[in-house]
Amino acid sequence: MFDLKKIIVALLLIFSFSEAKVLNGVSIIVEDEPITTAEIKAIQHRMRVSKKKAIDILIQSSLQKSVSKDIVVAEDEINAKIEQIASMNKLTIKKMQTILKKQGMKWYDYRQRIKTEMKKQKFYQTNIAPLIPIPGDDQLKLFYKKNRKLFKMPTRVEMVEYSAKELDTIKNFLADKRFKKGIRTKNVTKTTKDKGLFDTVVRTPIGAFTKPINAGDRYIVYKIKSKQGAKILPYSKVKNGVIRAWKHNQRAKATKDYFQKLRTSAIIEYIR
Repeated sequence: MFDLKKIIVALLLIFSFSEAKVLNGVSIIVEDEPITTAEIKAIQHRMRVSKKKAIDILIQSSLQKSVSKDIVVAEDEINAKIEQIASMNKLTIKKMQTILKKQGMKWYDYRQRIKTEMKKQKFYQTNIAPLIPIPGDDQLKLFYKKNRKLFKMPTRVEMVEYSAKELDTIKNFLADKRFKKGIRTKNVTKTTKDKGLFDTVVRTPIGAFTKPINAGDRYIVYKIKSKQGAKILPYSKVKNGVIRAWKHNQRAKATKDYFQKLRTSAIIEYIR
């Protein structure tokens, strides 16, 4: 005689395993590159976007991997890039390795990240940059007029100032905030009167740190706490910023157009 209770339990287990397989299984295949349901959900959660938008993002990422397969980044190029980054931050390679280790990143993983970024740069330089036109002054002024809010700046910034006599002390602190030996801290407020410094802190997001600043007898970084007030700057003062914003806008448009065309001829298989 069949044990009905055992049969029901078995069916429930099979159903549970099937559900798990669906949740973590392949959802889409783009040029032999699989996209899983779990990846879609992760993008939805991390970027707070709809399922459709998450799928679009992952499809574009897969297409970029596909067209970037033939892009070569030599080890010498990676070494040169890392040396450039170290030099800009006034660090030796050994010191950089120590800081990354404190942050929990392996040197190999860091090199792979640099390689991936260099591949992206080469891809954009070859495929996207030629699609972006050179703007005239009239185009830039029109862009500024339509996007004035992009050139709005606060009139007052509240922040925490961290200072030390040695640059290495500041860099160690930025790498690990628990490292506060030799660090002096105080709350400060900056306004538009502090012109040079104010430009730096305005460009830094709330909650983030500025780059180290040489104040002569010490090195300083600021953590931005809040920004108040609003002032739209005239075109003459923000022309370089207008050019950067225009290029960013055009790059985004050119990238979207490029991948839309690529998508029409790509082999994309929807599994579920």
